[in-house]
Amino acid sequence: MADFLSRHKIGHWGERVAAQYLRRHHYLVIEKNYRKPFGEIDVIAVKDQRYIFCEVKTKRANHYLPQEQVTPAKQRRMLRTIEVYLKERRLWGEVDFQIDVVAIVVCGNRARIYHIPNCVERAA
Repeated sequence: MADFLSRHKIGHWGERVAAQYLRRHHYLVIEKNYRKPFGEIDVIAVKDQRYIFCEVKTKRANHYLPQEQVTPAKQRRMLRTIEVYLKERRLWGEVDFQIDVVAIVVCGNRARIYHIPNCVERAA
């Protein structure tokens, strides 16, 4: 249970850091933690009239990068969730969008942020 709480806290911290990073880079963050039973989008932002759906991965430093955990199954769930989000707002087919990963690697008391834009194919 303690491990889950630690991962949960790190995940929420990473989502806050990612949102701050996006704002500093001129993205308008419009929603965080949009959830449906089949998926979740960590951060939703807009930049240059394009919707940006971000998966945030926060991990302690080790031999792999956090974005490697965005599996094809996770990508499919994200695409389904994005479709519902846009349809709920009557934006499906009306706006352009992309899926980014914001990966945060924590090493000691320092964190490195990697923003990988448009890294998920829509046909996943």
